[in-house]
Amino acid sequence: MFFEGIYIIRILSLLQESNPHSYFSKLKDEYPLHARVVTLGGFSAHGDRNEMTRWLKESNIKIKRIAVVNGEEDQSLEFADHLIREKFNAFVPRAGETIPVN
Repeated sequence: MFFEGIYIIRILSLLQESNPHSYFSKLKDEYPLHARVVTLGGFSAHGDRNEMTRWLKESNIKIKRIAVVNGEEDQSLEFADHLIREKFNAFVPRAGETIPVN
């Protein structure tokens, strides 16, 4: 499942409340929220592919993997393929997939 637009804003709002029992509802499904939010500045949330690629290349962040999770599925897959061609380890997670962060 891809969360888009207003859903992302609502999820971030719930996470910032620091409520350990937060649940996000979409349609009739509920999803427990277990995440730590980190805000990265320096680029527009509406940046295009080239702007985001440039930011990744010029950042001083050691990037191990990139999970592309925003946008329509076909666009996310194409962007992940673009990042792979640019030598980044990128992927689009499957619906329901758990991604370990370490």
